[in-house]
Amino acid sequence: MAGFILYRRDFSGHVEAARDAFSRKSLHLGATIELGCWRLAAACKTLCCEENVRTSVDGGTVAVFGSPLLPGLSYTETRKRLLESPASVGKVLGQMRGHYVVLVSDALGITLHQDSLGILRIYGLDSGDFFASSFLATAWACPGKLELNQVALGQKIATGEIFGSETLFKQVVRCEPGRIPGSAGATRGVAIRRPEQVTMPERGSSSLAESLDENAELLGSRLMEAEQAASDGAGLLGVSAGYDSRLLLAASIRGGLSISLFTHNTMGVHTKEHGVVDKIGMAMGLVPEKYSSKRLEELDREEVEAVADDCLHFFDGCSSRQRGALQETFTQKYYRRVFSGHSVFFNGLGGEIFRNHTGTRNGKVDVHDWMERHVFFPFGPALLRDREHYKVIRQSICETVSQRLGIQFEGAVSLTDLRRFYSEIRVPDSDANILNAHNQLVYVNAPFTEKAVIAGGLAATPHIGLGGEYEAALIKRLMPKLGDIVYNDGYVPRTTNLQYHLRNHLRAIVPDRMAINRIRRRSQGVQYHAVEAFGKLKKIAPLFQDIEEVLLEILPDDRFHLALLHNSQRPATLYLGLVLLHFRDRIRW
Repeated sequence: MAGFILYRRDFSGHVEAARDAFSRKSLHLGATIELGCWRLAAACKTLCCEENVRTSVDGGTVAVFGSPLLPGLSYTETRKRLLESPASVGKVLGQMRGHYVVLVSDALGITLHQDSLGILRIYGLDSGDFFASSFLATAWACPGKLELNQVALGQKIATGEIFGSETLFKQVVRCEPGRIPGSAGATRGVAIRRPEQVTMPERGSSSLAESLDENAELLGSRLMEAEQAASDGAGLLGVSAGYDSRLLLAASIRGGLSISLFTHNTMGVHTKEHGVVDKIGMAMGLVPEKYSSKRLEELDREEVEAVADDCLHFFDGCSSRQRGALQETFTQKYYRRVFSGHSVFFNGLGGEIFRNHTGTRNGKVDVHDWMERHVFFPFGPALLRDREHYKVIRQSICETVSQRLGIQFEGAVSLTDLRRFYSEIRVPDSDANILNAHNQLVYVNAPFTEKAVIAGGLAATPHIGLGGEYEAALIKRLMPKLGDIVYNDGYVPRTTNLQYHLRNHLRAIVPDRMAINRIRRRSQGVQYHAVEAFGKLKKIAPLFQDIEEVLLEILPDDRFHLALLHNSQRPATLYLGLVLLHFRDRIRW
């Protein structure tokens, strides 16, 4: 249930190279299955490998990937139900939750049923004769030289993300129902379908108390349904001093789940949170297991190169800002340790829908200024050719958002539209790369990415405040003991929090342009240390010298240092360089 390749029998590209890309992810594609004029090869999850392809007596074939879940069933039971026959898939599609791709091959052709937000990704070559769950495998399968997609590359340089169906290479497309590559002749018999998108609530809750009650009930019931899912094995949840993991823990306990906790333990990075994490564990009678790791600077050359190669393949060449950064906590090797003994991982991705994580006031805001502050890196625009290039890249993002959400993402937009951008665009197109990585190993349950939960969060917009106070109140509603512990942004329950509210109020009234200029000035103050730190990395592992050289092929020579200054921009830029280095001999520069 981890991944697949699907290609026409007369495909002239590099199938073995695509298979090798899966092998380097520790995923082993099985024997080729003939589906008419198409061929399928599938891989199961690494830590809970189960049958995921079956051909029924009537000749139809079903293949299941990701973590689909039917109400009242476990992940294993859901998989078995879907594999019964193509007809059985059609009967339950409307009830399915989670992130998944279910391939159905019958007399009508091949249909790839995908979750509503497209979180479990499908890539294809623009020729329309090769599809896969992996970006790296699809790129390696391309029969000719790869050409850089300048718009997608510009987005990646300036934001650390790519929005929409484009990828770094012109020949590789992230497929959507309205964007299946190739001519009708090349892709005949292949379709991609998704359930309906997030339904906007007709109105917000009439009062704060009513809103909290509705969302507490919604989350509690969702996790109660997930109790059966965890019967596949002990459920696991990563916990920090932040809001989202604590909200998920509160809802899990409220829903009756038996769950284990873990937390990262990178010296000098995560240790300051351990006091809060321990209090959370004690409140629930649980002991979070701490998994140690080292910072990149503490490793030797061989260890650094191993981490880089692992991150490249585990995250499939698709980082998101710092998610997928070149560090041990984003490697498959690390998560094999963490997930050992577990088959279901609960992930709090998307929980920002229950708080105002950008501190944006509730009213109309200029979307271009807001994007420069909250979407683009502080020095992202400076790494593009000029201001006109920046406008082109910004416009490409606005057009994607407008088309996908059915709104006008230009001029003055509402806080609700900005919150929809996060949950319905940024999460599936970018941040969910971490869910795709984890799905290679175990089943993943991420309730905050489900359309009903997103709709509940959007309905709370009138009460959301300027920080995390709504989410803190929701946690307290679900599990009072968890709601009394301090949060990592300084919010202290059971106090007036005057300083916290004043800080958030000032942040909200400061114009976005003024705020981003202040961030740039502060970041430039660490320029010497950032450049010096990168120099040390190059001495540890010459790999970083190679990464710098390939980045200088696409970045202005005199501005490369700007990519190193911000703590999100630096890891994203280095990961981009690693991907380009990986394909250096295949790219037409």
